[in-house]
Amino acid sequence: MKKRVLLLHPPTSLEDRYGKSAGYGGHIHPPQGICHLAAMIRDKYDVLIIDAMATGQIASEVVDEIIAWKPDVIGVMSFTVSFEKAVEMMEGIKIQLPNCFFVLGGPHISAVPVESMKCGLVFDVGVIGEGEFTLVELLEVWELGDSFEGINGLIFRKDGELVVNDKRALIQDLDTLPFPAWDLLPHIPDFYRPSEMTYLKLPAVSLVCSRGCPYSCAYCDMSVFGRKWRAFSPERMVEFISHLYHTYGILDFNIQDDNFLVNKRKVIAFSQVLMESKLPVIWSTVGRADAMEPTMASWMAKSGCWQVAFGLETANDHILKVLGKGETVAEMERGIRVSHEAGITVKGLFMAGNPLETIDTLEKTDSWIKEQKIEYVSMSAFTPLPNTRSWEFAEEYGTFEERDWSGINMWDPKFVPHGLTKEIIQKYIRRSATVHGKKKKHLPLAPR
Repeated sequence: MKKRVLLLHPPTSLEDRYGKSAGYGGHIHPPQGICHLAAMIRDKYDVLIIDAMATGQIASEVVDEIIAWKPDVIGVMSFTVSFEKAVEMMEGIKIQLPNCFFVLGGPHISAVPVESMKCGLVFDVGVIGEGEFTLVELLEVWELGDSFEGINGLIFRKDGELVVNDKRALIQDLDTLPFPAWDLLPHIPDFYRPSEMTYLKLPAVSLVCSRGCPYSCAYCDMSVFGRKWRAFSPERMVEFISHLYHTYGILDFNIQDDNFLVNKRKVIAFSQVLMESKLPVIWSTVGRADAMEPTMASWMAKSGCWQVAFGLETANDHILKVLGKGETVAEMERGIRVSHEAGITVKGLFMAGNPLETIDTLEKTDSWIKEQKIEYVSMSAFTPLPNTRSWEFAEEYGTFEERDWSGINMWDPKFVPHGLTKEIIQKYIRRSATVHGKKKKHLPLAPR
């Protein structure tokens, strides 16, 4: 009889994720990483995915479902904001299933592995970084009852102490990963959707086509996917899109990568393969404005790209330098112009309450958004995250009032720069959502 492995995306409400700004938007992305994990092990194990973030199940409902299924192994994927609740849930389950093997993975433990395991005593092991091949090795060793010491990318307990193994090398060829087990999720068109500003047609869904980002922004944690950019082949990307279109009728794809536009040739090749497929779909993506150039933008538009989201953050060069963006306002303006000339709309991703922020810089950014004719705007609060440079230097530039992991949601300000108040930051976030953030321009797409 196969052992049972349960993979959990723990319950996290919109209010947990967005704080007081929960009413202004929100998205539910299919957990593609969990689907890759499930695909890696489903031939050998009986696998169940519970995505409580999508289904809206509360903690007690999830606990009841898990106990009823009686898994041998529970793998939990946790972000920082959901970590403490995940620990509490697993502690309750361990009382009912004392022989179950508990595994923690995801961004939070990858960023702060020792601290996570010290706080999450219920977990037997933690997976650091990309988990697909680590999980396969881990389960094999667990079944045999052998030592975990030879498994790279793992932290575990031995004789009351924590042992951190060597890092696991990044997966260089993403095409070696099996096709995601999307069939184990709740019905995708009914339970998943990008944010309101990131789709034109329904059903719509987000997709991950690359991993990693070579840049070193001070506020960004790359503990899972690292600084080396790697992508699926253009053919594999279009295979994903074709499967989701033919199986679920998805019409609009949001390529929600850390930075999809790193490699111009690969983006153009993807656009060309998508055009050749003749699939009646449109798409959008995320990248840096300084990467946008006319030839790439033209191919993107021809293949159905209707929007690109740029991490713009602010219209002040001094703040951009402190943030480690490696990008200037002039370069961002050029990227916006190139996008517009190709017929692609722009979604600007901004932060309020940055280091060196003042009312003048906030007003300048607000005016600049109008000047640049940015069609869609999303503004969050500058938030230092564990294992980032901003976590270390925050108090040099202002007050970092709360390092409680559960309170870090990117929308309720936890950092306040000198000279501002939390109320001022919230005011500009609200203004952005109401003045800039609700536009939905159904612009004509460039012909293919």
